[in-house]
Amino acid sequence: MRRIGLIIDTEAGHTIPFVDLGLQLMEHGHEVVFIGLAQSIHLVPPSLRSAYVSVLDGVYEAATIRAIRQQAPLDFPCYWGFDAHLERLLDPGLRDQLRGLRVDALIANPFLGLETAIAAELVGAPAIFALPMMGSDPGPLAKMHLELQPAALQRRIIELLQLTPDELEAALARWPALILCAREFELPELVYTGAHAHYVGPCLRDYDAAKQLAERGEPETVYVSLGSTRVRETAPARALLHALLDEARASPSTRFFVTGAPPPGELPPNVEFRQWFAQRELMRSVRATVTHGGLGGIREAIAGRLAPIVTPFVRDQPDNARRVAYHGLGLDLHGQVEQLGPALRRVRAGEFDERVEALRQRFRELDRARTAARTLDQLLA
Repeated sequence: MRRIGLIIDTEAGHTIPFVDLGLQLMEHGHEVVFIGLAQSIHLVPPSLRSAYVSVLDGVYEAATIRAIRQQAPLDFPCYWGFDAHLERLLDPGLRDQLRGLRVDALIANPFLGLETAIAAELVGAPAIFALPMMGSDPGPLAKMHLELQPAALQRRIIELLQLTPDELEAALARWPALILCAREFELPELVYTGAHAHYVGPCLRDYDAAKQLAERGEPETVYVSLGSTRVRETAPARALLHALLDEARASPSTRFFVTGAPPPGELPPNVEFRQWFAQRELMRSVRATVTHGGLGGIREAIAGRLAPIVTPFVRDQPDNARRVAYHGLGLDLHGQVEQLGPALRRVRAGEFDERVEALRQRFRELDRARTAARTLDQLLA
């Protein structure tokens, strides 16, 4: 058994896959410490929060979880934005506190590359990236982050790491990476081929809980996810809402469950808005899902036997929409939200079901074998 530190950030879309990874590591026999930035306790499922303790007073926080085997509920809110306070990380008193965590390895989101490099140096443990977003490249972001620091702080970080910004970029490119999805979902031109990259599966569970679409309850139900952060406020999100309400008025027998705040004005009676839904449970009962294209939501749709209709907004979402379309798993409506109605009819007709089921079985195979945990064992051997 090893003691693994998982560094999480403040976005639910990034944190949920890390919680899934942590649960798989615990099931495999490892002890897990969640290490978060300010406010990140709110991203840990309620059933795990009782073990959450403040370690670094607003810089990093940690939760030690022992002997937890049940699946945690993952319908929890997230808080936008974080401040790493890099100068506090270099406080002389923090080295002992970090080393007091006594972790054998740190696993982190590539977006936190610079913070992780500093923490790994202070802890004296190897660092590994886990990618909740496919195609993430940690090196350039960490280099930019370092170069944006005030000159005096930049010099202190370079002295600690013994790496210039260019050397830091090159070093992070060689760190091992656990890609939290299956290679079969990747685009051919984007497949990671280096020895450092490992496609380990989504780390999901309860694959057998999702019924076949023909066995589900209400025949006309749609779940629409606008994401967990400020992407809900973007112009593409507003365009999707407009198209959604038009479709709801044209299809009064269909019920729509939508994340986020409702727009001003009178809503069709068949549309229900909530700030948060228990997404995984809801995906097991609806007939179709429309998603902004975050990798987490797409993976959960596939696990729930749903062909996703993707209306991407930002970041990796357009590429994820391309992945869905390329592999025949659903539809990419990038810039075509007016096609929402026809897209829903194609999905509900079962056009993509066979390919969705094939990828679902691949996810299930990887996760039942605890591929992520076994790969980590090999990396730390």
